[in-house]
Amino acid sequence: SPLANLTLSHGGSNPNGSPNNTEVGGLGVGNTSVGGAFLLRADHTAGSPYDGDFVVLNQAFNDSTSRYECRETMRIQGDGNVGIGTTNPTKKLDVNGDINVTGNINAKYQDVAEWVASPQELTPGTVVVIDPNSVNKVIASNSAYDSKVCGVVSYQPGLSLGEAGKGKYQIAHTGRVKVKVDAFFGKISQGDLLVTSPQKGAAMKYASDDYQ
Repeated sequence: SPLANLTLSHGGSNPNGSPNNTEVGGLGVGNTSVGGAFLLRADHTAGSPYDGDFVVLNQAFNDSTSRYECRETMRIQGDGNVGIGTTNPTKKLDVNGDINVTGNINAKYQDVAEWVASPQELTPGTVVVIDPNSVNKVIASNSAYDSKVCGVVSYQPGLSLGEAGKGKYQIAHTGRVKVKVDAFFGKISQGDLLVTSPQKGAAMKYASDDYQ
């Protein structure tokens, strides 16, 4: 007899002797009691904004308990977020594990940034240099032609590396990113080489006569 609105499975018995509906390879829809390789169910949690999540489960036989155990492999939340390897996806695609891509990853924005800590409060567009008093931290630039320059605070990078955290900022190392500039030392045109300015957190036009 069916265990839910739709139950499909091989015939036969499992090691516990239960007939028909616990053979590996079964397909269960709307329940978790079918033993098999693939199960689907709607996850209803009263009062949850994600009531009605669509969950893909995998059942494998546990030799130590002589029972089939259900493991969640993918979840589509009611808000459209998809989780693989996580039961609480916070993005449109949230993967806990490695991924392999053979095609292209297309991003709307054009810079690659890394999460880096800073003892200062930084705003997007700020030019940053390596903090000489700390390890793996950056501070806003504050002198001209600083060779320790390492990036610009990005507002919305196309690709983020590392982990976000308190006191961390997305520092763009490559690509195109908006930057604060200081035109006091010369008009800036497209294609000009920029260097750090005496103005805190800003860039200025490179002038070969000024560089020592």
